[in-house]
Amino acid sequence: MLLRNTQTVPHYEYYKNNKAVYQEWQSITKPKKKDKFYNEHRGEITLFETAKKYYSTTLGDKKITPKAWRKELAELKQAHQNELKEIDRLAEDVSAMETIAYNIDRLAKYEDKQHEVQKKRTYELE
Repeated sequence: MLLRNTQTVPHYEYYKNNKAVYQEWQSITKPKKKDKFYNEHRGEITLFETAKKYYSTTLGDKKITPKAWRKELAELKQAHQNELKEIDRLAEDVSAMETIAYNIDRLAKYEDKQHEVQKKRTYELE
């Protein structure tokens, strides 16, 4: 599985949307101009750096593959829906089995009681 947690796909938006600003900032060589640019784009740079650090930590040397992540996320959501349907079906089965077990228990108690009544009648007739 590619997705390690629910943050993998959302971080890509920060990464993609702010990469150009980050690269532009990195390309500036004059310190004053670089500082001014940073101050004007601090939020975008910070978002990109956060996403970059996240991917570096979670992916290591692996490539950033948002299409594969989105596909896997869609598959996981579908599998989740299928699992929920199966849980609902099993819950219905469990409910039916509990009803059957309850009725079997009641029938067994009734038969035991009838057996005791029959024994008592037989004993009284003797």
